[in-house]
Amino acid sequence: MARKIVIFGPDNSGKTTLANQISREFKFSYIHSVGPVDVDKMVRFMDDMLSNEENVVFDRFPIIEESIYGLALRGSSKFDCFDKKYISSVLERVNLFIYCNPNLDTICKWGTREQMDGVKENINKIKLMYDNYYDKLVVENYPVVCYDYTAANGLLSIKERIKIL
Repeated sequence: MARKIVIFGPDNSGKTTLANQISREFKFSYIHSVGPVDVDKMVRFMDDMLSNEENVVFDRFPIIEESIYGLALRGSSKFDCFDKKYISSVLERVNLFIYCNPNLDTICKWGTREQMDGVKENINKIKLMYDNYYDKLVVENYPVVCYDYTAANGLLSIKERIKIL
């Protein structure tokens, strides 16, 4: 059975680095989200990637990212028109969610990295929305772990969790 891992979290939280490490070490296909495109394209993307027979690690996932960045930066999500049952049916197809969650000071060390308009100005709100999304996944009993790349043994615990999928 193909395994699907979704890595999510604010910009500059270590998602891409972690996704690449998992991809290399566990021979998963690395998939970067299609971004904030037409909702039909996002739905097709998720369905195609969750239905294929490959082990996949997602660097971002449209239904999560759009629900946070859409609300934080535009005031609405392209998934607002979907009912909770549909959202659950997508999330239930994921074997493991990894929330990249270093502290806010670490996230805000942007350096020369460019960010989408509005991200830097709204990072406190975005971080809080991610924290709430993580809490929601926990409460609804989805397989989710929290990862902080600055913590000792954080990567080791993630790798151990993947081995038992």
